[in-house]
Amino acid sequence: MRTRFWISATAFALATVPSVLSAQLSRGAAPQSRYGILIGSNLSSVSETFQAVKSVVGAAYNTKRRVGLNAGVYANIPLPGAFSLQPEAHYSQKGVSYEVTNLNAQTTSATVGLKLDYVEVPVLLKIDIGSKASSIHPILFVGASGAFRITCNIDVSSNISSLNSSKACTENTTSTSKDPIEKYDVSAVGGAGLSVSALGRSYALTLRYVQGLSKISTDAGGSSPKNTVFSVQLGIGF
Repeated sequence: MRTRFWISATAFALATVPSVLSAQLSRGAAPQSRYGILIGSNLSSVSETFQAVKSVVGAAYNTKRRVGLNAGVYANIPLPGAFSLQPEAHYSQKGVSYEVTNLNAQTTSATVGLKLDYVEVPVLLKIDIGSKASSIHPILFVGASGAFRITCNIDVSSNISSLNSSKACTENTTSTSKDPIEKYDVSAVGGAGLSVSALGRSYALTLRYVQGLSKISTDAGGSSPKNTVFSVQLGIGF
């Protein structure tokens, strides 16, 4: 199913972008595409605690968001009117931490951190709601994103140094057991920001929300754990 999804998504993208460019050229105006870089920060969590984590942290825990890096590149392709298409590619750090209390008689507290790093490919439809005569433009955007997990680590820290560890999620898997975290993720994306044009470049400060649509765990135990992320990003277009 996943292979079919990615093949279909790629085929759609390859078919759509040339069609958009052709439509622009047929109107007699060559598109003025921009390319740029993105840098920002993620504030991420997981919507539900799943079985693999519950077996480690038990029932008594507090959830804390992970602060991570989000950086990448983009292309912005003008469409008719106030719209544009913006495909992107990101390195994105996600995950969550669980603060556990009264773990046992010796360990009064511990923190279990799930750290997930992805290569992410969002495709956004952007709407410029400002006046074309102004160099400052409010923007809105919505879209979807596919992601491939490149690293997964579980960090444990406590007041007992012998319990502290940092392990890959796959460390205890075997040839017959599944990776506890899914390799792929699909998300919906939405956000808003402010774009400024100056000295031949564009600068955009945006806030976006990314909601995972697929479960991230193969051992969910009846729950539906999904990535949730708030991102603040600065984009610079050339």
